[in-house]
Amino acid sequence: MADVDTHIGILMLKTSCILIAALTLSLTACQSVGLQYKFPAAGEKSAELQGVDGAFINNFNEKGCYYGRTSLSGTVRVRAGEPISIGYENEERKDGFGVGVNRDDEVLFCRLMFRFTPEENARYRLWKAKANIAGKNVFGLPSRVGICRLGLQQVMEDGSLKAIPVVPLSLHHVKWNCIQLKSVAEKKADAETEAN
Repeated sequence: MADVDTHIGILMLKTSCILIAALTLSLTACQSVGLQYKFPAAGEKSAELQGVDGAFINNFNEKGCYYGRTSLSGTVRVRAGEPISIGYENEERKDGFGVGVNRDDEVLFCRLMFRFTPEENARYRLWKAKANIAGKNVFGLPSRVGICRLGLQQVMEDGSLKAIPVVPLSLHHVKWNCIQLKSVAEKKADAETEAN
């Protein structure tokens, strides 16, 4: 009987190790996973987009549900005239963010997403920044809060940069197996439709 218990324990341990390894692999391969962005073919309307480390294109299935992401750390051609959803995730040491003593284990996690529609033959570039915002906490003591930002600029013919307005997005659970990215206005419209 002890041999059977030992065999079952070893089998469970092996199964657990395989599951943990598979989960770890799926989480570490997050930069490009699932359904990949369909880049334009030669001759199709397109625009140039210069990405940044940590940026990606969100991809959706035919029902509009999140279905993967494509890394956007270099310069790529994207389809013009079609909305594209850009995301950015990064985890960094806070570099002075936080209250009082700067601790080595403090990190700033950023997750930002927006949508825009590229124009044909235009050149765009993403930019990212982080900043310390000084203020006071609820006890009136000095405090610093770390924020991160992601933006989009169009590179004009003369090399100047023009800020491009974007639509900020957030995650929205539609069904247990469907997550969509929606703007505040889209969420409000959905809530009004559900209320009626």
